[in-house]
Amino acid sequence: MGLNLITYMNYTIYIYTFGKKTIKVKEGSPIEVGASLRRNFLYHLRDDSGNNISSENPFYGELTGLYWIWKNKTPSSDDIIGFCHYNKCLNISRKKATKWLTDNPTGFITLTPTKIRNHPVPKECNAVYDVLKEGDTKYYDACKKLYDDEFASKYENCRGGNMMICRGDTLDAYCSWLFPLLAKVRTIVGDKPESDAYWRRYCAFMGERLLSVYIEENHLPVLGVEERLKKWWIKPLGKIRRIFGISRSNKLFNIIYNRIGYRSSYK
Repeated sequence: MGLNLITYMNYTIYIYTFGKKTIKVKEGSPIEVGASLRRNFLYHLRDDSGNNISSENPFYGELTGLYWIWKNKTPSSDDIIGFCHYNKCLNISRKKATKWLTDNPTGFITLTPTKIRNHPVPKECNAVYDVLKEGDTKYYDACKKLYDDEFASKYENCRGGNMMICRGDTLDAYCSWLFPLLAKVRTIVGDKPESDAYWRRYCAFMGERLLSVYIEENHLPVLGVEERLKKWWIKPLGKIRRIFGISRSNKLFNIIYNRIGYRSSYK
């Protein structure tokens, strides 16, 4: 079959959720992640069947959904696969995404790159660098080019959010690199029983940074797009907060943001 992607290629955007109603996306397919650890589900597709790491969700976050799709949907060059969160997605149409990937078949569509602050746990940063040095050192060098020792951006380079759209064979190659790396980091860092649920997701946090490393070192085409949020008024609300100097710790601010579903569902 030829690569007339607009006509023939399968196109699915998987939407990670934790028992919450998802953003509306054309060709969207919600997937419940961390399903083996809870009972609240709104959607039938779950990450706890077949070959899965669902029980690792406290550490991998939404990436347990990515792993499930990689292992159980056997993505190929005839597929375009995307990933987004229950409350945000990449703001690009199927037509534009398919056209770009037809012209750039090895490429990734991601968030527009931005700076990301440091990861505040030195042991976890060191674990990633140690694993990169043990393997193909070209990725270690690429990582050092993009981030400092604490994984803070050296410039606007982080394509965060673990959100992407790409061809299935591109996804397979990326996951074949990412998950063995993160598994080694898990062995070094461990379960972190002393941490709260939010900071226990160190594999997810590192995954956000490592996508840029993979793209950079393999010299892959990349298209950055803005995000579309589940609630359109979230960004204006953030601007109002900054204009009036309202702290993120402000009680009213937290109540509003929690009610409109902007913050992570990890508490």
